[in-house]
Parts: sequence; C-alpha cells; structure tokens
Amino acid sequence: MGEALGNILPLAVAVAVFPVPIIAVVLVLASERGTAKGLAFVLAWCVGLAAVGAVALLLGGVADANDDGAPATWVDVLLLGLGLALLALAVQQWRGRPSAGEETPVAGWMHAMDAFTVSRAAGAGFALSGLSLLFLLIGAKLIGDAISGFSA
Repeated sequence: MGEALGNILPLAVAVAVFPVPIIAVVLVLASERGTAKGLAFVLAWCVGLAAVGAVALLLGGVADANDDGAPATWVDVLLLGLGLALLALAVQQWRGRPSAGEETPVAGWMHAMDAFTVSRAAGAGFALSGLSLLFLLIGAKLIGDAISGFSA
C-alpha cells in the first residue's frame, strides 16, 4: 500500500501544480465576483478530475493494456504517436514565437476569463481538468497494478 501511494504521489503533485488551471483561477479571482467564480472553477475542476480518473480506471480494465506482464503493442504505438504530436506542436510553437524586441501578445483565453459568468467559470474548470488526462491515466494504471497486486 505504501509503495502504491509513493508511486502516485508525484503524479498528484504534478496535477496540483499544473500551471494552466492555476493561471486560470488567478485570472478568475481577479475579475468581478471573483470569489464566487473562483469557487465554481475549483469545484468543477475537482469534479472533472474525479470524472476523468474514474473513466480512466474503468477503461483500464476494459482495454487490455498488457500482454503477459509487458505493455501491449498498441500502448507503445499510442505513446509514440502522442510523443510525435507533442514534438510537432513544440516545433510549431517555436516557429511562431515573436522575434526579439517584439511584444508577446496575451492569449485570447486570458482576456475572456475576465468576462466569465459563474457557470462559464465552472465549465472552464471542468474542461481544464481534461488537460491532466495523461497524469490521470498513468495514475489509474498504477492504481490498477496496486489493486491487482493485492488480490494476487
């Protein structure tokens, strides 16, 4: 049990300090009626994390991700594809950066956060919880491994 918690703790810290939701909640708190919007955002973000984690745990049992103790081939292909997509996105971002001396524009979503209603802030919190999907999927796998280790 202690080993399972030790394996999951770094993932929990990574989800907790993920910068995009932190930036978003700070922007929401700085807006008009920020306390209500911030509370709605954080609660919806937590509900979203729980929902994505539950789905990941359920799908982990359905999609057989291992072949006799080793990862299945489709898992390796999926991880390779994800890595290549992230690499392509990084190259695109690098090429689109402003040149030296040019002012960096503020992202449009950052301007939009100021005009959010309480319900839109909650929706944004729920949606941003999906950005932690990779961490949650890894955590679900570790939880599944720990549970199967207890039953063995």
